[in-house]
Amino acid sequence: MKVQTTFDIGQTVYSIGHDSVNDWEACLACGGDGTITLKDGKKRNCPECYGRKGFSRFKHLAWQLRGTLQIGQVRFQATNMRSTSFASNVGEYDPTMNADVEEEYMCYETGIGSGTVHKISNLFATESEALAECEKRNGVKE
Repeated sequence: MKVQTTFDIGQTVYSIGHDSVNDWEACLACGGDGTITLKDGKKRNCPECYGRKGFSRFKHLAWQLRGTLQIGQVRFQATNMRSTSFASNVGEYDPTMNADVEEEYMCYETGIGSGTVHKISNLFATESEALAECEKRNGVKE
């Protein structure tokens, strides 16, 4: 098997990413009060939010250019296996299947070995490619 990776060790790449924020939504059932009033005037915890007055939701922010990184480690894994059991990791070689390929990178700026593993889908050779992908993922039309 001959392996050709997308990026080489020492190559500078452009990284994209997005952050998440914890957004609070008031409960619609109780109006954010946490309680409901019964017909006899007694108050009980809201059956939807259980008295918490609302829900915490993670909201993704826009994709953006993170900056440049220098490739320090390439992680490449190719697997060709047909499952022969109820467990997905038990099987045998199948020459009729294409190998399942994973390509990941570690960079000097974020740590080699015990740092951040960067997925190939979030790394680009040029800044213009990275910005175009951010616009695509954010739903911006040209």
